[in-house]
Amino acid sequence: MSGTTEQGGTPVSSTDEDARGGGDERPMLILGEDLPDVEDTTPEELRRQQEEAEREIAEARRRAQEEIERRRREAEKEIAALEQQKERELAARQRELDDTQRTLFEREAKLRRTVTASGGTPEERLVSKVARPPLSQRGLRRSGRVVGLATAAAAALAVGLLTAVPGGGPDVRAEIDDADRARVVWLRSGSAADEQIARRMAGQDVPTGADGTYENVRLAREAGEIYAADRYVERTEENTATMLAADTSEVRSLTLWNELHDTAGYAVGSWEVEDIVEDSRGPGAWTYVLLAVGVLGLAALAVLALVARSWVSLPVLVVATGLAVAALSAVAAHDAAVGATAAAHEAADDAVDDLYDQVGRDLRVAYGITTSSYDRRPEFWTDDPFYGEDQAPGTEAYLAVREDMAGAMEQGEEATEQKALELVQAAREGMEARGPAVGRARADLLAALERSGSRWGLAAGLGAGAAVLGGLGVALSRGRGRTP
Repeated sequence: MSGTTEQGGTPVSSTDEDARGGGDERPMLILGEDLPDVEDTTPEELRRQQEEAEREIAEARRRAQEEIERRRREAEKEIAALEQQKERELAARQRELDDTQRTLFEREAKLRRTVTASGGTPEERLVSKVARPPLSQRGLRRSGRVVGLATAAAAALAVGLLTAVPGGGPDVRAEIDDADRARVVWLRSGSAADEQIARRMAGQDVPTGADGTYENVRLAREAGEIYAADRYVERTEENTATMLAADTSEVRSLTLWNELHDTAGYAVGSWEVEDIVEDSRGPGAWTYVLLAVGVLGLAALAVLALVARSWVSLPVLVVATGLAVAALSAVAAHDAAVGATAAAHEAADDAVDDLYDQVGRDLRVAYGITTSSYDRRPEFWTDDPFYGEDQAPGTEAYLAVREDMAGAMEQGEEATEQKALELVQAAREGMEARGPAVGRARADLLAALERSGSRWGLAAGLGAGAAVLGGLGVALSRGRGRTP
């Protein structure tokens, strides 16, 4: 096939006919042929392109807005820095002018004094005194008085907390425990000596232990091992042996008993235990004065910050004042807890002391060796020696025996000696009944002293925080020369 036809005598190619558009069919695609892209104009594609354009526009606007905001902040910072620099320069110039004016004022004052001293009359002042700017312009930290007040408040808090340090360490608590336990044993030794003299005066044998030691001597040695008091132990041993010796007269025995009774009472005195407790408590009157000064000083600084309209330093100073009040409260709580337990221990100790002292007084009257005219009154035995206030165990039993003593003394020496023995035995029972209360009060006191260390640590932390915040509050009040 030639692929051509003749028409009108002229051969025509099929490809030429296709090029003229005479054919209805499209040219066949050739694989691998690079044809120009045809844009997709469907509605979905148009919407997608519109959304993409809108996102690009929004992103461009956001970036432009961020750039504008960034430049605005930078401009504000630059303006603020320039204003601060200008304020500092103006403040420095104002200080220079004030210093110059102050110098001129002092020189003029000196010249006026010279003129006055020479008998002349000084003219009117040419230079006025420099006016003190208000706190709102100076700020708290530029005021010498405010800085002095802040320093004084911080120092008062520090010294007050140092004086509140409890001395109740483990060694001191052990000393209190030993001294108080030894004191109770010494009083039991004295009560045993009371019974020994009563038995001797009544003509009865005085029993000893398995090793031949008298009870009061054994108890004295036990007390000496708990809390050293060797000289009193030796004195007790010597006086007891002489008092109960067969060849010792009754008068001599009574004299030695009186000494034994007194020795057991003061070998470890109640005041000795109370002094140790008082020293270990820590806070005293000056502690509260100093802490109160610190609290009031910080409160005054907060008021000055309010007057100066220093809204930055005011909340800091208010918090500092609150911490100082909390520190004072912690110290007071610690002191109150220790004070309450110390008072309870003292009351329990006094209950034992009162009965011990009273039985000694009663025996002196019964045996006729008292030196007090008051004790020789007829109503001595019927009066309540405890004034109706002693409700400790054993009080009623002892008072019942005591009331019968007056009648026994009227019956004669033998009845008196027998009743004195009953009196001593009732007193010993009362002493033994009161002992556990002393032990419980002692345990409570030692526990309170042990807790006081942690409470003081809390108070010290609060006080230190108050002092630091107080100084920070003063430092933050700079004063910018304008009021809101």
